[in-house]
Amino acid sequence: MRGPELQTWLTQQVEIVKSSNVTAAAWKILHAPDEHYTLHDVRDAWEASLPRALLVSVDANNKTLFIRYMGNSAEGVMDVCNALATAYTTPGVSAGTGTSGKIVARAGKPDSPSDDNRVMMSLTIVAIILVVSLVLVILFRHYVARQLKEIDEMADEADLADLKGEMG
Repeated sequence: MRGPELQTWLTQQVEIVKSSNVTAAAWKILHAPDEHYTLHDVRDAWEASLPRALLVSVDANNKTLFIRYMGNSAEGVMDVCNALATAYTTPGVSAGTGTSGKIVARAGKPDSPSDDNRVMMSLTIVAIILVVSLVLVILFRHYVARQLKEIDEMADEADLADLKGEMG
């Protein structure tokens, strides 16, 4: 296969990975007696998480599917990816679809933590807010000082007018 046929076939494979047959088989793998999957206790909650947390992408050059799952536990994410890959490549699970895949690389726990820049982003936002607040305070202070100066000048003029009226 080449070109559009290959792309269509790969797109179908992405849909197969997300199909109910594959996800049901993956759920069984996740809750096998020797597995220690703890990310979700209920199948409905796990299936509800798939549209937002599961990303299946295609590399047409290598004819490879990449399964990515996002969650708050590295071990749980690894288990989900491996279970989906195993279910997808298990004969009979995606019967009638013509799939004959093999797992090229299993998901593993990362050696280093992922970059999380939320703290730095929060600090940057706070710093920007503080600078803007400081500028606004300086402008407000300048405006108030100018108004007070004008009030003092008007009071001085009134006092001068009163003095002229008394003297004259």
